[in-house]
Amino acid sequence: MLPRAHNIIGRWCPSAGATGYRLIDRVGSNHGTLTGMDAATDWVPSGGKLALDFDGSGDYVSGSGNSFSVRAWSVWFNPRSTINSSSSFQTILQTRFGTNNSFLVSFGSATILLSNEYITITDTTGNHRIGVTDGGSISAGSWHNLFVNSNYTGYEIWLDGVKKSLTTTGTVGASPIFNALRIGCFDGDGGGPRGFFNGLVDDSTIYNVPLTSSEILEIYRLGRGYGVFDDFDFDDANILAPSIANPVLFHNHYVNQGFY
Repeated sequence: MLPRAHNIIGRWCPSAGATGYRLIDRVGSNHGTLTGMDAATDWVPSGGKLALDFDGSGDYVSGSGNSFSVRAWSVWFNPRSTINSSSSFQTILQTRFGTNNSFLVSFGSATILLSNEYITITDTTGNHRIGVTDGGSISAGSWHNLFVNSNYTGYEIWLDGVKKSLTTTGTVGASPIFNALRIGCFDGDGGGPRGFFNGLVDDSTIYNVPLTSSEILEIYRLGRGYGVFDDFDFDDANILAPSIANPVLFHNHYVNQGFY
Protein backbone atom coordinates (compact mmCIF):
# COMPACT_ATOMS: atom_id res chain seq x y z
CA MET A 1 0.00 0.00 0.00
CA LEU A 2 1.25 3.47 -0.84
CA PRO A 3 2.07 5.89 1.99
CA ARG A 4 -0.98 7.87 3.15
CA ALA A 5 -3.26 5.72 1.02
CA HIS A 6 -6.27 6.93 3.03
CA ASN A 7 -5.46 10.51 1.95
CA ILE A 8 -5.49 9.75 -1.79
CA ILE A 9 -8.36 11.61 -3.46
CA GLY A 10 -7.67 10.51 -7.03
CA ARG A 11 -5.53 7.85 -8.68
CA TRP A 12 -5.42 7.20 -12.42
CA CYS A 13 -3.17 4.22 -13.09
CA PRO A 14 -2.91 2.85 -16.67
CA SER A 15 -0.57 0.10 -15.46
CA ALA A 16 -3.56 -1.42 -13.64
CA GLY A 17 -4.95 -2.43 -17.05
CA ALA A 18 -6.57 -1.08 -20.19
CA THR A 19 -10.11 0.25 -19.73
CA GLY A 20 -10.99 1.51 -23.21
CA TYR A 21 -11.79 5.20 -23.56
CA ARG A 22 -12.29 5.63 -19.82
CA LEU A 23 -9.34 6.10 -17.47
CA ILE A 24 -10.57 4.73 -14.18
CA ASP A 25 -10.13 6.64 -10.92
CA ARG A 26 -9.02 3.76 -8.70
CA VAL A 27 -10.07 5.39 -5.41
CA GLY A 28 -13.20 7.30 -6.39
CA SER A 29 -15.60 8.13 -9.21
CA ASN A 30 -13.64 10.92 -10.91
CA HIS A 31 -12.97 8.93 -14.06
CA GLY A 32 -11.20 10.49 -17.03
CA THR A 33 -12.05 10.25 -20.71
CA LEU A 34 -9.41 9.65 -23.38
CA THR A 35 -9.80 12.61 -25.74
CA GLY A 36 -8.24 12.73 -29.20
CA MET A 37 -6.86 9.26 -28.46
CA ASP A 38 -7.35 5.75 -29.82
CA ALA A 39 -8.21 3.15 -27.19
CA ALA A 40 -6.97 0.40 -29.52
CA THR A 41 -3.43 1.79 -29.84
CA ASP A 42 -2.78 4.27 -27.00
CA TRP A 43 -2.64 1.67 -24.22
CA VAL A 44 0.91 0.43 -24.71
CA PRO A 45 3.19 -2.05 -22.91
CA SER A 46 6.20 -0.49 -21.21
CA GLY A 47 8.46 -2.04 -18.62
CA GLY A 48 6.17 -5.04 -18.10
CA LYS A 49 3.17 -2.80 -17.43
CA LEU A 50 0.79 -0.63 -19.41
CA ALA A 51 0.99 3.12 -19.97
CA LEU A 52 -0.99 5.71 -21.89
CA ASP A 53 0.69 7.06 -25.00
CA PHE A 54 0.25 10.82 -25.61
CA ASP A 55 1.38 11.99 -29.06
CA GLY A 56 1.95 15.67 -28.25
CA SER A 57 -0.53 16.92 -30.84
CA GLY A 58 -4.02 16.61 -29.39
CA ASP A 59 -4.04 13.69 -26.97
CA TYR A 60 -5.25 14.29 -23.42
CA VAL A 61 -7.46 12.93 -20.65
CA SER A 62 -10.37 15.02 -19.42
CA GLY A 63 -12.63 14.58 -16.43
CA SER A 64 -14.31 16.21 -13.48
CA GLY A 65 -13.61 16.43 -9.77
CA ASN A 66 -15.41 17.15 -6.53
CA SER A 67 -13.76 20.38 -5.33
CA PHE A 68 -11.13 18.62 -3.24
CA SER A 69 -8.11 20.52 -1.95
CA VAL A 70 -4.90 19.23 -3.52
CA ARG A 71 -1.77 19.13 -1.34
CA ALA A 72 0.44 16.61 -3.15
CA TRP A 73 0.62 14.94 -6.51
CA SER A 74 2.75 12.20 -8.00
CA VAL A 75 3.07 11.10 -11.63
CA TRP A 76 5.23 8.69 -13.60
CA PHE A 77 6.12 9.84 -17.10
CA ASN A 78 8.42 8.91 -19.96
CA PRO A 79 9.07 11.80 -22.40
CA ARG A 80 9.89 11.25 -26.07
CA SER A 81 12.45 14.03 -26.14
CA THR A 82 14.74 15.54 -23.52
CA ILE A 83 13.00 18.21 -21.45
CA ASN A 84 14.91 21.37 -20.57
CA SER A 85 14.22 25.09 -20.23
CA SER A 86 14.21 25.58 -24.01
CA SER A 87 11.77 22.75 -24.70
CA SER A 88 8.34 23.55 -26.06
CA PHE A 89 5.58 24.03 -23.50
CA GLN A 90 4.04 20.74 -22.31
CA THR A 91 1.51 20.29 -19.51
CA ILE A 92 1.17 17.01 -17.67
CA LEU A 93 -1.50 17.88 -15.07
CA GLN A 94 -4.22 20.45 -14.54
CA THR A 95 -6.69 20.14 -11.69
CA ARG A 96 -9.05 22.98 -12.48
CA PHE A 97 -10.04 25.01 -15.50
CA GLY A 98 -12.25 28.01 -16.20
CA THR A 99 -11.61 31.53 -14.99
CA ASN A 100 -9.12 30.27 -12.42
CA ASN A 101 -7.04 27.29 -13.49
CA SER A 102 -5.86 26.85 -9.91
CA PHE A 103 -3.07 24.32 -10.40
CA LEU A 104 -1.04 22.97 -13.26
CA VAL A 105 2.32 21.28 -13.72
CA SER A 106 4.17 21.92 -16.94
CA PHE A 107 7.52 21.40 -18.64
CA GLY A 108 9.56 23.66 -20.90
CA SER A 109 9.06 27.28 -21.79
CA ALA A 110 5.60 28.80 -22.17
CA THR A 111 4.91 32.34 -23.36
CA ILE A 112 1.42 32.15 -21.92
CA LEU A 113 2.84 31.55 -18.44
CA LEU A 114 5.92 33.74 -18.88
CA SER A 115 7.94 30.74 -17.79
CA ASN A 116 11.50 29.73 -18.60
CA GLU A 117 11.87 26.82 -16.18
CA TYR A 118 12.08 23.20 -17.25
CA ILE A 119 9.62 22.24 -14.51
CA THR A 120 6.95 24.76 -13.52
CA ILE A 121 4.14 24.66 -10.98
CA THR A 122 1.48 27.31 -11.53
CA ASP A 123 -1.24 28.34 -9.12
CA THR A 124 -3.20 30.67 -11.34
CA THR A 125 -5.65 31.83 -8.69
CA GLY A 126 -3.14 34.65 -8.37
CA ASN A 127 -0.86 33.80 -11.31
CA HIS A 128 1.77 32.46 -8.90
CA ARG A 129 4.55 30.26 -10.23
CA ILE A 130 7.53 28.38 -8.98
CA GLY A 131 9.93 26.41 -11.09
CA VAL A 132 13.19 24.56 -11.43
CA THR A 133 15.93 26.31 -13.41
CA ASP A 134 19.03 24.55 -12.11
CA GLY A 135 20.41 23.91 -15.58
CA GLY A 136 19.25 20.32 -15.44
CA SER A 137 17.06 18.36 -17.79
CA ILE A 138 14.84 15.30 -17.91
CA SER A 139 16.11 12.50 -20.13
CA ALA A 140 14.01 11.03 -22.92
CA GLY A 141 13.15 7.37 -23.28
CA SER A 142 13.11 6.45 -19.58
CA TRP A 143 10.61 6.56 -16.74
CA HIS A 144 10.70 9.42 -14.21
CA ASN A 145 8.71 10.26 -11.11
CA LEU A 146 7.65 13.83 -10.48
CA PHE A 147 6.27 14.65 -7.04
CA VAL A 148 4.80 18.03 -6.14
CA ASN A 149 4.28 18.75 -2.46
CA SER A 150 2.57 21.71 -0.81
CA ASN A 151 3.22 22.32 2.89
CA TYR A 152 0.57 25.08 3.09
CA THR A 153 3.16 27.88 2.75
CA GLY A 154 5.06 26.79 -0.34
CA TYR A 155 5.66 24.06 -2.89
CA GLU A 156 8.33 21.40 -3.24
CA ILE A 157 9.32 19.68 -6.48
CA TRP A 158 10.87 16.22 -6.32
CA LEU A 159 12.26 14.55 -9.43
CA ASP A 160 13.22 10.87 -9.23
CA GLY A 161 13.46 11.01 -5.45
CA VAL A 162 15.59 14.16 -5.36
CA LYS A 163 14.27 17.44 -3.96
CA LYS A 164 15.01 20.23 -6.44
CA SER A 165 16.15 23.76 -5.68
CA LEU A 166 13.46 26.20 -6.76
CA THR A 167 13.40 29.53 -8.51
CA THR A 168 10.39 31.37 -7.12
CA THR A 169 8.59 33.83 -9.39
CA GLY A 170 5.56 34.35 -7.17
CA THR A 171 4.15 33.48 -3.80
CA VAL A 172 1.84 30.54 -3.30
CA GLY A 173 -1.82 31.38 -3.52
CA ALA A 174 -4.85 29.61 -2.10
CA SER A 175 -5.03 25.85 -1.79
CA PRO A 176 -5.26 24.29 -5.26
CA ILE A 177 -8.67 22.81 -5.99
CA PHE A 178 -9.47 19.64 -7.86
CA ASN A 179 -12.79 20.21 -9.59
CA ALA A 180 -11.74 19.16 -13.09
CA LEU A 181 -9.06 16.94 -14.54
CA ARG A 182 -6.70 17.33 -17.44
CA ILE A 183 -3.80 14.94 -17.97
CA GLY A 184 -1.57 15.79 -20.90
CA CYS A 185 -2.66 19.33 -21.81
CA PHE A 186 -3.36 22.89 -20.66
CA ASP A 187 -6.96 24.07 -20.99
CA GLY A 188 -8.74 26.89 -19.31
CA ASP A 189 -8.30 30.50 -20.43
CA GLY A 190 -10.54 30.40 -23.48
CA GLY A 191 -7.79 29.35 -25.87
CA GLY A 192 -8.74 25.68 -25.92
CA PRO A 193 -6.55 22.66 -25.15
CA ARG A 194 -2.85 23.08 -25.98
CA GLY A 195 0.58 22.45 -24.52
CA PHE A 196 0.14 18.73 -25.16
CA PHE A 197 2.49 16.27 -23.49
CA ASN A 198 4.52 14.00 -25.78
CA GLY A 199 5.34 10.65 -24.22
CA LEU A 200 4.00 7.98 -21.88
CA VAL A 201 2.15 8.61 -18.61
CA ASP A 202 1.29 6.27 -15.76
CA ASP A 203 0.08 6.40 -12.15
CA SER A 204 -1.12 9.95 -11.50
CA THR A 205 -2.04 10.25 -7.81
CA ILE A 206 -3.29 13.27 -5.86
CA TYR A 207 -3.46 13.69 -2.07
CA ASN A 208 -5.33 16.04 0.24
CA VAL A 209 -2.34 16.31 2.62
CA PRO A 210 1.36 17.04 2.08
CA LEU A 211 3.70 14.06 2.43
CA THR A 212 6.96 13.78 4.33
CA SER A 213 10.33 13.38 2.65
CA SER A 214 10.51 9.72 3.64
CA GLU A 215 7.04 9.06 2.21
CA ILE A 216 7.96 10.71 -1.09
CA LEU A 217 11.12 8.61 -1.33
CA GLU A 218 9.10 5.48 -0.56
CA ILE A 219 6.69 6.22 -3.41
CA TYR A 220 9.63 6.60 -5.77
CA ARG A 221 11.17 3.36 -4.51
CA LEU A 222 7.94 1.38 -4.88
CA GLY A 223 7.56 2.41 -8.52
CA ARG A 224 4.70 2.63 -10.99
CA GLY A 225 1.34 1.15 -10.07
CA TYR A 226 2.35 -0.24 -6.72
CA GLY A 227 -0.50 -1.60 -4.64
CA VAL A 228 -3.27 -1.10 -7.18
CA PHE A 229 -3.88 -4.82 -7.62
CA ASP A 230 -1.70 -6.96 -5.43
CA ASP A 231 -2.70 -10.17 -7.19
CA PHE A 232 -1.89 -9.05 -10.74
CA ASP A 233 1.04 -10.49 -12.62
CA PHE A 234 2.08 -7.83 -15.09
CA ASP A 235 3.61 -10.24 -17.55
CA ASP A 236 3.50 -9.13 -21.17
CA ALA A 237 2.73 -12.65 -22.39
CA ASN A 238 -0.01 -13.43 -19.87
CA ILE A 239 -1.83 -10.15 -19.28
CA LEU A 240 -0.84 -7.32 -21.62
CA ALA A 241 -0.86 -9.01 -25.02
CA PRO A 242 -4.23 -10.76 -24.59
CA SER A 243 -5.66 -7.55 -23.12
CA ILE A 244 -4.83 -5.55 -26.21
CA ALA A 245 -5.52 -8.29 -28.76
CA ASN A 246 -8.80 -9.39 -27.20
CA PRO A 247 -10.54 -6.43 -25.53
CA VAL A 248 -13.75 -8.43 -25.01
CA LEU A 249 -11.87 -11.06 -22.99
CA PHE A 250 -10.13 -8.34 -20.99
CA HIS A 251 -13.41 -6.49 -20.41
CA ASN A 252 -14.99 -9.68 -19.11
CA HIS A 253 -12.01 -10.22 -16.80
CA TYR A 254 -12.51 -6.78 -15.30
CA VAL A 255 -16.26 -7.30 -14.93
CA ASN A 256 -15.60 -10.55 -13.10
CA GLN A 257 -13.16 -8.76 -10.80
CA GLY A 258 -15.72 -6.04 -10.04
CA PHE A 259 -13.73 -3.19 -11.62
CA TYR A 260 -16.56 -2.06 -13.92
